[in-house]
Amino acid sequence: MKYVMENTDQTHAPVTHSHRSMYRALTCLRSSLVAFALGVAVCVMLRPSDVLGHGGLSFYGNFSRTFVPYAVGMFAASYYLFKACLELRAFSATRAFGMWLQWVAVAMVGVVLTPSLSSAWAIQDMHVVFSFVVFVIQAGLALRYLLMASHELFDWGLLIMQLAAIIGVVLSFRIINVLPAMLPAQVLATSSFGLLLIRAVRAQTKRNSSMMVVQ
Repeated sequence: MKYVMENTDQTHAPVTHSHRSMYRALTCLRSSLVAFALGVAVCVMLRPSDVLGHGGLSFYGNFSRTFVPYAVGMFAASYYLFKACLELRAFSATRAFGMWLQWVAVAMVGVVLTPSLSSAWAIQDMHVVFSFVVFVIQAGLALRYLLMASHELFDWGLLIMQLAAIIGVVLSFRIINVLPAMLPAQVLATSSFGLLLIRAVRAQTKRNSSMMVVQ
């Protein structure tokens, strides 16, 4: 009996550290999504007339009245996302997610630092590139997770919403001018991915628990 108890303690020690790290990652991901949502909500309250159009969320970064909530929301979301990346990169099962997500965090900062209505065309082009990086990596990570790990219909529903919203973003570009719904499409795409990402990390945490039981 003494041997079994000592062996159990040794087995559980690293698992406890893993669970704490995953819990911190989940907390950061939830905080990132909340910060993004609050930033959007404040901007919309201050300028509700800009919800429908071709400008999108970054359009609020061009006005003194909405720049602060826009920048704070985006920077906070990026900060918490980057903190989550540090936790995810510590484990082999989530290392790839963490490495790619840190580029999303960097691109979000880049979106804020390159105003969409800048007088310099180079800055406007960089703004589009940063936005492109955010949505492409998000779509790639979501698809990779679903194809390799998840078989739940709810997760696939989130992916369908995310991809449909990304299509809405593309169709809302001023040069294409098919839909005047850039902001709603951006919010839906980001929220769908955020929820899917949280579910992915939670599923990995449960998987670690199952491995602990087996061991």
